[in-house]
Amino acid sequence: MRREKRKGYNRLSDKKPDRKSFIEWNEGMIRKYDPDQYHNHPSFLVRTVEAMRCRAVRKMCGESGERSVLDVGCGAGNLLKHFDGYDYVGIDISEYILEKAVSRKREGACFVRGSVEALPFRDGSFPCVFSSEVIEHVLDPALMLSEMHRVLADGGVAVVSVPNEPLIDLIKSLVPGAGRSRDGYNAPKRMKDEWHLTEFSAAKFKTLAGEGFVIEKQVGIPSPVLPIRYVFKLRKRRGPGKRIDD
Repeated sequence: MRREKRKGYNRLSDKKPDRKSFIEWNEGMIRKYDPDQYHNHPSFLVRTVEAMRCRAVRKMCGESGERSVLDVGCGAGNLLKHFDGYDYVGIDISEYILEKAVSRKREGACFVRGSVEALPFRDGSFPCVFSSEVIEHVLDPALMLSEMHRVLADGGVAVVSVPNEPLIDLIKSLVPGAGRSRDGYNAPKRMKDEWHLTEFSAAKFKTLAGEGFVIEKQVGIPSPVLPIRYVFKLRKRRGPGKRIDD
């Protein structure tokens, strides 16, 4: 999967840390906008949308027919409970969030500290890899997808979820305080304010992913008419071929 084609998504370069400062910056963002707290948001609606997203990721992974998965950017291991009976490996660069993930560890699961842009696994190691709400936080989304492509077995399944940022920002502009709470998690006013380094829509993600993967399925969460999140099922191309959007 080549990296030189990076059209189709917007990089928020004015807010991008450099390689040297990224780990420290990311650790600060995770402590400020703790994704573990987001999964336990005081708002029933937010919790419902996130639960639907997690179930969609699990369902698409299950369609691979395999029982071994890699969670790329696993955070606090919030999706682990959806993969009972699986050999599960989670990787994240944050020491703080991995401490929470390890507390959820069970038999058949392990957690590794490392970069999603340089996965410490051999080529073709996993029949199924997934990443949920991570790609918008990394320095190089194309490199992250390239690494997922590399460690995925030929013909394997990758599942990626991304926030539909234009719609989320519209909702926040129309509903003051949406996503924020006095008690618990507080979301930024706009998705790209701090932690998001790249802004995605469905079309932009498909452009980026289309070179190395065939996009088999796209689901809007909570519904196709109100897709606050998108979940994509991707199939690794077995050989060179045309881009899906050609």
